[in-house]
Amino acid sequence: MLKKENAVSRTERQRGLTRRLTVSAIFLALAIIVKVFATFMVPLFGANGMKIEFWGIFTTFPAILFGPLYGAVVGGLCDLLGYLVKPDGVYIPWLTLTAALGGAIKGWLWLWVKKCDAVKVKRVLAVIFALVLAFGVLNHLLIASDGVSKKFVASADFVPTETEMEHKDETDELSFSSAIAHSFAEYYSDSLNVGEMSFDVCTVIKSGETSFYLLKAKGEDEVKELYLVSPDADKTVEGISEEIKVEAETFTTRVFGEGVSVSCSKPWGDEESEKLSFSYRSNLALGVICLTVGLEFVGVMGLAVLLVLALIAYKKKKDGSVRNTSDFTKILAVLLLAGVIITTINTKVLMEVLVGANGNLIWKDRIFFPRWIVRVFEEVVATSVQAYIVSALYGVLKRQIKR
Repeated sequence: MLKKENAVSRTERQRGLTRRLTVSAIFLALAIIVKVFATFMVPLFGANGMKIEFWGIFTTFPAILFGPLYGAVVGGLCDLLGYLVKPDGVYIPWLTLTAALGGAIKGWLWLWVKKCDAVKVKRVLAVIFALVLAFGVLNHLLIASDGVSKKFVASADFVPTETEMEHKDETDELSFSSAIAHSFAEYYSDSLNVGEMSFDVCTVIKSGETSFYLLKAKGEDEVKELYLVSPDADKTVEGISEEIKVEAETFTTRVFGEGVSVSCSKPWGDEESEKLSFSYRSNLALGVICLTVGLEFVGVMGLAVLLVLALIAYKKKKDGSVRNTSDFTKILAVLLLAGVIITTINTKVLMEVLVGANGNLIWKDRIFFPRWIVRVFEEVVATSVQAYIVSALYGVLKRQIKR
């Protein structure tokens, strides 16, 4: 009799293992398909795009359904096989390891969080989202007072150039919020290339629909002359108003000191092609957006979701007709915490190993926090969407797995 019971128990364990492996393999296949074919770049308030990926939804289920080991295996295999199916840049083995670690962390956190009181989890999340909102509002006020961006949503057309920000930094006119945004963007440059010549755009002066650029030749150890030109219009000395000239000369004296002249003639021929780039201003606007409306958006949306959950819980307590929403709260907490941990590790890994086309480490000499805050913002937005989808499917899958 005992042998028969042991045989039945062994058979059930084998069936359970087969079921877990089969379901995990299905989720792995879905994750790879989504990773390869369903990654989107979403415009971010007119600045650089934000990558939105949904494959994390499918690597999450093995972790919360079957535990850390299944989460680690599916997460790591998804990163590896996804790269083999559709290579995207240089393969970095460390990111495969962190993908596996992320799956394990989700599993471990779920084992702990699912036993916690949902009300306490909601309170902790409410405090976190309130702090995020407050930090975003503080950044907004400081950045506006610094004159970096007085628009509610920063735009590359209305933020200072690299030269202007460096001057503000040298004269201690930047708050810590503006300094973070500047640190994120300072590895890029506003430039104008004409044939073999290359210039830094020191400032932009607008007159109606015409933009004038004050240029400094790159590579000069000692600045003696700046060029006031308008590449989008054939402007000569006679075509530039006195008001524009005075503004350019005032800027030159304030930033570069006395003795630097301003020439109103192009230092190149009309037949040469001109290539203008505002990489610094675009990245500065992106940094400002993430620090201000980005954090405010995350904080407001997080508090709004928790408020809706509280109203649903109140209605359920009143009439018992609404389903339990605690799974969403707990899944959101697990995915957010795991996402921030892995994003932090990945940012550090990329700073140590990410190599550019010239063979140099792209992020090696960069400051950690500005790069980290932008990546965390993207992670929080994407994770919040994923948490909603995961929680919607979790209850159904859990009942099916038990059967």
